[in-house]
Amino acid sequence: MPAVTAHTPAGVAWRVRVVWLPGRRPLFRRIGGWKRSPDNPLAGVELPDSLDDGPDYTPLVSRPELLDRPRSGPSYATGKLVIILLILGGAVIWFGLLPLGLLIADAVIVGVGLPVRIVRGKRFTVEATSPIPNRTGTMVIATQVPGWRAAHRRRDQIADQLGDGVPARKIGRIRLRA
Repeated sequence: MPAVTAHTPAGVAWRVRVVWLPGRRPLFRRIGGWKRSPDNPLAGVELPDSLDDGPDYTPLVSRPELLDRPRSGPSYATGKLVIILLILGGAVIWFGLLPLGLLIADAVIVGVGLPVRIVRGKRFTVEATSPIPNRTGTMVIATQVPGWRAAHRRRDQIADQLGDGVPARKIGRIRLRA
């Protein structure tokens, strides 16, 4: 079931949902750290001080014995064929095999993970989130509920309480998420 949106009498919107996947591990929080920051797009990139840095290739070009030599070896058709096959192989992997693999992984996670979690009686997290007015970040109320049906009942109950004007601090402990 999807998330439920509840509006308090003061007009603050809360999104209440059941989270059935566990939270991210600290290792996965680091993934994506390689992305450039919008403030400094060249962060971590080392540029040469001047164009004089690096190897000098002019002796290879100015060798007269190499300029007048007759062409020998395989034709360019082999190189063109290899490039075309690499491009086609990459396209098949990118547009065919990769989406298929991701689709199969999603089906395994939903088809096996959710029933196993329900059968084992794991606790589900019911989470209510709302943006903080005049600031960046989100207010979060999270409670642990055993069982899938009980988690959905608690989700509806929290949404009803927020809609009736019950203060969020009486429903649960408020955390701030950046």
